[in-house]
Amino acid sequence: MEGYSYGDGGYRHLALHRKVTEYDPRNTDNLIVLDYFDVQKKHKDNTTIYYRLLDVEYARYRRADPPDLSISFIMVWHEINLAWVEIIHQMIFIDQVYETFFGEYTDVLNNIIENDSPDAKDSVVYRYYPMGESVFHMAAKMWLMEKYNESKTNININLNKELKYILNCYQRLEKCFGKDRSHCIVYMMDFSGKIMLDYLNDYLDEINGYSVI
Repeated sequence: MEGYSYGDGGYRHLALHRKVTEYDPRNTDNLIVLDYFDVQKKHKDNTTIYYRLLDVEYARYRRADPPDLSISFIMVWHEINLAWVEIIHQMIFIDQVYETFFGEYTDVLNNIIENDSPDAKDSVVYRYYPMGESVFHMAAKMWLMEKYNESKTNININLNKELKYILNCYQRLEKCFGKDRSHCIVYMMDFSGKIMLDYLNDYLDEINGYSVI
């Protein structure tokens, strides 16, 4: 399936606008949610490991043609996705405040899940190019990579248990969507048709077997 052509300059500007005004999780006046961003900033800086992961993804898919998007869009896009990773770590993986997270970001979460095809114009806003990973994929990968690094000095860390923990967190978040969407995150597909469950299992095998970072 071919991707949508982003050669239309007008759409590039529209996509960037949507990123800033609709997709950015920091664009909220909810003091509870804003406090979670402050807590995450005080806890640690994820920027280094985030960009190391992006470098690995770029190297893996470097033969694919890049989308026709401006560098300014790409820079803002990465910054916003990093904000998503941080808030998922804090609200979902650490504090497990699923209802609060869902209540604040319902519309955006639906857009992330539903834009699962590269020929959908809005997929450029909600998914990584070219494989179609979501911020849920990236947040899980960062969590696993952090635990992998910690496991070098802490023999009590079991990466298989960490993966099960992530999936359990996502499954509990799924309950907020309703019974008819009980697998909307764990079985979310990327642009190749691979579900997240398989994607994360493959990634865990990779860092266990090859230490790619």
